[in-house]
Amino acid sequence: MDSITPAQVYEDFVPPTKQVQEEHFDILHLTLPGFKEEQMNVQLTKTGILKISGQRPIGQNKWQRFQKEFHVAENCDKSKNQREVRK
Repeated sequence: MDSITPAQVYEDFVPPTKQVQEEHFDILHLTLPGFKEEQMNVQLTKTGILKISGQRPIGQNKWQRFQKEFHVAENCDKSKNQREVRK
């Protein structure tokens, strides 16, 4: 007899964001309560799009997920990416 695994149910949300522009760099703040660093993915595409996404379990078969995209300035030095996670 086969056991049936219930399908995962996803709850999509849009995290609050704040962008601060400094003289030589920009700071991007995302508020992601309950997310751990290993539940997030950060990717910078060749076309200059910063993609930040993540998902985490919030119940038996329920997951919370998000995806945000930001355009990176053309003059951005993509070799000096820095990532900091604050709890």
